[in-house]
Amino acid sequence: MKRPIIILIVFGLLALVLVLYLIFRDFPRSGPIKPIAGNVLYLLPEVGGFDTKDIVLTADGNLLGPDTASKMFPGGIAVVANNSDPEGLDSQYSNSKVTKLATDSGLVIRKWISFYFGKDGKWCRCQNCDTTETDPNKFNCCKYQTLKQSQCLTNTTDTSTVIDNIYTLCETIPDLEGIMFDDEVGDPTYIIKALEGVKTMWDKSTNKRLKLGWTSGVSAAKLPRPRNLPGKYIWDICLGQAYTNDTGSYYSGSCTPSETWWSSVKTALGDSSASKGVPMVCGSGNCIGDKESGQIKCYDERLSGNVITNLIKDRPSDFSWKNFGIWYGTYNQDKSNTQTGHGFFNCVNNNCPITTGCCKNGWVIS
Repeated sequence: MKRPIIILIVFGLLALVLVLYLIFRDFPRSGPIKPIAGNVLYLLPEVGGFDTKDIVLTADGNLLGPDTASKMFPGGIAVVANNSDPEGLDSQYSNSKVTKLATDSGLVIRKWISFYFGKDGKWCRCQNCDTTETDPNKFNCCKYQTLKQSQCLTNTTDTSTVIDNIYTLCETIPDLEGIMFDDEVGDPTYIIKALEGVKTMWDKSTNKRLKLGWTSGVSAAKLPRPRNLPGKYIWDICLGQAYTNDTGSYYSGSCTPSETWWSSVKTALGDSSASKGVPMVCGSGNCIGDKESGQIKCYDERLSGNVITNLIKDRPSDFSWKNFGIWYGTYNQDKSNTQTGHGFFNCVNNNCPITTGCCKNGWVIS
């Protein structure tokens, strides 16, 4: 008599499990969301870049229209955190503007780090300002004597090398996806060696592939790595600066991308890989002054959240390069007169306070 009762209990439990499954199967799962494959939106801030006063958000308070972001970048939002920010990396990944866009669009946040190798930075030993010098232990870029103590690749003292220090920092971000640097001045030969060395250490230690990237002109994406210098890896992405970089023809005036913006970018990207070339616009900062066919154009190329949204919406359906970047930098405001702003090529505006964002009129060569 006990066996039928046991069978009934078992069937009853199975029925209960089935009912609970049907009720809760469509509920969102808790825990971290894994990034999915697809186009990615890259956000690259300078120190404090997400909090600069000249960022002009959309009407709903976003860096970019969330519906457009969700549709055009299903692969997520890659925050390229600036290593030099004194607030740290996590403060950039969790910045309120970033998390709002991620929440409103339903996109995941992917983590990158950008390293600064300038004269006043702690990684300056890998930057060569004298192209006749080949010994990295004698590079003369460092502005301060204390910064010269940390060697780039080789260790002939008791101090750790730059490559060791960068790797140690990367270890603090276990879900790190990639590292990059801004290739603007000097000789980056040893920067390439250093970042490739970090990648080798990371890949071997974690069994995960660390991506490599750099920022430069749009057409640089056609190269295997920065400036086509020697290296052991084909680098993954190049964030191409479509502003203040002989890109005056990309704009019909201040604050206004030209109708041929996408075709101009396509020409510059040439035969580069669709996953490697990432056209990048300016969302804030010193993005004033450009050239077109050698002629100076005092264009203010900072774009508001609405303008960037509309630009992305207008991307041709057959445009191969689906990733996109936005840079957020620091506006060059006159210290003695806060109404005055300065750009490249002696471009100046006496009526462009930082809180205005992009100023459509008033830019002239001083």
